[in-house]
Amino acid sequence: MKKDIVKVYLLQLLTVVVSFLASIFMTRILGSEGRGSFAIYSNASSFAVILFGFSIASTIPYYLNFKKISAEKIFFTSLSVLFCNLFLLILSIGLISYFQHTNFIIPEDKLLYKVVFVAFFLFQLVYSILITLLNAYKKFIWVGLLNIFNIAIPFIFYCLIYFKIFDIKQEQDFLAVILFLLAAIIGSTGIGFYLFVRVSKFKFSFQLMSLLEAKEFILYSMLAYFGNIATFICYKLDFWVVDAYQGKAALGVYSLASQLTQMLWILPQTMASILYTYAASASEKEALQYTITLKKIATLITLVFAAIGMLLAIPLIPVLYGNEFEPTSKLLAIQIIGAIPFCIPTILASFYASRGNFKISFYISVFVSLISMVLYFTFIPMWGSKGGAIASSCTYFLGAFISEYYFCRRYQISPKDLYSFSKKDIVFVKSFFAKK
Repeated sequence: MKKDIVKVYLLQLLTVVVSFLASIFMTRILGSEGRGSFAIYSNASSFAVILFGFSIASTIPYYLNFKKISAEKIFFTSLSVLFCNLFLLILSIGLISYFQHTNFIIPEDKLLYKVVFVAFFLFQLVYSILITLLNAYKKFIWVGLLNIFNIAIPFIFYCLIYFKIFDIKQEQDFLAVILFLLAAIIGSTGIGFYLFVRVSKFKFSFQLMSLLEAKEFILYSMLAYFGNIATFICYKLDFWVVDAYQGKAALGVYSLASQLTQMLWILPQTMASILYTYAASASEKEALQYTITLKKIATLITLVFAAIGMLLAIPLIPVLYGNEFEPTSKLLAIQIIGAIPFCIPTILASFYASRGNFKISFYISVFVSLISMVLYFTFIPMWGSKGGAIASSCTYFLGAFISEYYFCRRYQISPKDLYSFSKKDIVFVKSFFAKK
């Protein structure tokens, strides 16, 4: 596991660099208002994946490792559910368009935007299922390379537009950006399927779970599903509220601060994805040791990166993104305060999921989401984007505090043991770079 974390984290660092560069060129192309429109589109797309995806991908490792259901059954059953839900998404977009509220998902009520939105939803969900299956087979390096490819393709096209190699009219910039993203996810899905077939020795026999297995699989996913919806509300609802009270230009600045802040979560998310796979097949004692040690490492490194990032952000943001994004550094400073401890629930949620305890994360997410809704609708109307940053930071911190408090109570662990490095932890860290 330790070698996997090091290799995958190095790939994730490369992903962060490419993603960071892509955000610079995309922001330069779109400007603050265009970036605000893109933030709404991206937010709506992510929510659609959660709402109509039923969080099936969240339960795949558990059923593959514990229930011993074949990959073919899981894949084809997941696809069957997905295509049924695709109809629900199309119906929902039709209703939103009928009531003239498409501004919540796309900048203009045009058929092309809707088609791209639906297509992106479809391929994003299939991609997430394939990524989860590859992680379940411990092909973390493949997943890391695939994610880099998924970001690098749009980045190349952004460069071509920015340097005028592609001659695109200014009013077509937004459409070009989302089309490039769609092309990238289609390509990544195709490669991901090829890799999955290769590693799993996939049989094209269209095997489905039995009715009893499928019912249990979907019901089991429901806890993760509602928990993910609550989590989304906690950490993404602010985009729509900022847009409603401040407008697209302010949202563009605010969304940049959020994106830069969330880059701090790369290490915790990397560790969480690997922990999920290993802890799902380990004893509870071993899984607890993995979780505690990884949480300590994630917290320490996130704190160091946050300090370095904040020092660099103040002088560099106006230079890289333009003077209109200068307020981003202040919003970033506020959000980072809460983003640092957020690595805690990221790691702990992965541990709970690996043990089949989705209820824990669900209850925590629901409680925190209710608090976050109150904060967003109170602070943002009062203080604008700054209020949104304060509310986000409070939400992150609250989620971390509750997660850690419950973890200590449930497993009889002293809070001191979660932060002080023991000899065992030091050996664990040193072994990261030990030659095998």
